[in-house]
Amino acid sequence: MIRYINTIKTRFFLFFVTVSLFVAFRKDSVGTDSATYAASFIDASQEDGIGSPRFEIGFRLFMELVGILTSSPIVFFFFIALLISMLLYSSYKSVSIGNRIHHDIFFVSFLLLSGWYITEMTNGIRQGMALSILYWAIFTQLRVSNYIKFLLLFLLSVSFHFSVLLVLPFLILIKLSLKSLSYIWFLTLFLYILGFNVLIVETLSQALNVEIYDMIKYYSVSDVTELDSARWVGLQWNFLIYTVFFGILSMGVFFFKKNELVNRESFAFIIKIYLIMSLVYFVFGFGPYSNRYAVMAWFFLPFLQVAVMIQIKLSLSSLNAVATLLPIIAISYFLFIRLDWLDYLQL
Repeated sequence: MIRYINTIKTRFFLFFVTVSLFVAFRKDSVGTDSATYAASFIDASQEDGIGSPRFEIGFRLFMELVGILTSSPIVFFFFIALLISMLLYSSYKSVSIGNRIHHDIFFVSFLLLSGWYITEMTNGIRQGMALSILYWAIFTQLRVSNYIKFLLLFLLSVSFHFSVLLVLPFLILIKLSLKSLSYIWFLTLFLYILGFNVLIVETLSQALNVEIYDMIKYYSVSDVTELDSARWVGLQWNFLIYTVFFGILSMGVFFFKKNELVNRESFAFIIKIYLIMSLVYFVFGFGPYSNRYAVMAWFFLPFLQVAVMIQIKLSLSSLNAVATLLPIIAISYFLFIRLDWLDYLQL
């Protein structure tokens, strides 16, 4: 049995190595910020000292470490993709929501179908690495109340992207029941729609003499007059509906099928993490590029989706059929749509 499990883990590792190679050798058009990251890595690998000061210290050290081995951006992107992928897969395995190889295949398929998986490996790289570490820390340490190790991993996560700091106050809510947390979630959602959350953040920022409100409100703009021309400022209904849909769907499955749930405790924990991540968006999503905060929940979606999928009672033959068809669709979508391989067929 142990040998079988190790064989399965090895196969998934080799699969993610293959995926990471595809990501590393992607077209230049995939990932708008890739060129900036590639240039910064080349500078970091060829110069003494720690890389570009515009990046967080953890990511700068990561560039330096990879730069010791190579100055190739392709290898750099390979390590990024593999690290993110393995952290996500390890997080999924640690929560023990799935107990069949079919479920593992479902999770990997949902990853490939997720637009945020490829985005966080090619564009929002620092945030993608930070969130991958955060999810892993939550599942492996916070879930078992290992607070010291969790805080150390949390600080490591913050060292890749400072926005993760905003998650910390909300993690206290993990101790609440899912029912209690859902009440807070709906209330915060209602206040976000009415525009009260931004007033609360502004008032607290002024009272505590911190610049959180200004940093979020005027992100990416050099002058207040440019705010009207910034992208995705504040509440965007398409972002909100997308986020809320998965929260309501998962809670609906949990509460209406409560006596028939598979791995009830793990399912509840996954839902709570999604709700907490989306709370960050409801509270701080009032400035330009508000999707920066929504992506904390969106990147987590494959965990939620596979947890919901597992609750559907399927026969073994149906499981086999879905586990065959779904990865074919997911791999095709990932390669031909997300990595733009479709362009090669049109040449």
